[in-house]
Amino acid sequence: MEIENVGNGTAVYARIGFYKKEDTPQYLPPIQLKPKETFYIHIFSVLPLENVYGEYTLSIIYQDIYHNRYEQSFPFTAEAQGYHMDLNDKQVCREE
Repeated sequence: MEIENVGNGTAVYARIGFYKKEDTPQYLPPIQLKPKETFYIHIFSVLPLENVYGEYTLSIIYQDIYHNRYEQSFPFTAEAQGYHMDLNDKQVCREE
């Protein structure tokens, strides 16, 4: 999956998390993403698919220079029919 900063300013303290729905969220170390800059997310498992069946969340959190916090989460399902991700979730802004 390719992610791009489509905003006018830098996304600061951007963090990516991928975790099982009932687990505590875990995030990668933060990065900064300049306007029009892209990065890729690859989701894989060394375990066979049947060992990782379940519902997961792919979460992207970042801040702007005004300390507004944005979050977008995508439900991800691993099941016998394969992997499915819903990309229709809305971005939420939380002012801090």
